[in-house]
Amino acid sequence: MNGIERIVINISSDFAVMDGKLSLEDELINIGIYPLKLWDLIVALGDEFHIQFSDSDLDKTKLTTLADVSVLMTAALVKQGF
Repeated sequence: MNGIERIVINISSDFAVMDGKLSLEDELINIGIYPLKLWDLIVALGDEFHIQFSDSDLDKTKLTTLADVSVLMTAALVKQGF
């Protein structure tokens, strides 16, 4: 697991309603991260990484697992030159 994935999991644990250790394979809906919480999670991760997202980056149909969120963060960082 890389650093981005660790941060995604750590911050996601603040939004999840599930107790216990999270993994990248966890589906967002199964850990209680519904659309409104997903938005809050993305904002928190954007603040952590100092990045902003366009509406086109945030296709909720493609964000179903923590791995998807991690891929979004990685792509955003690459896009912004980090």
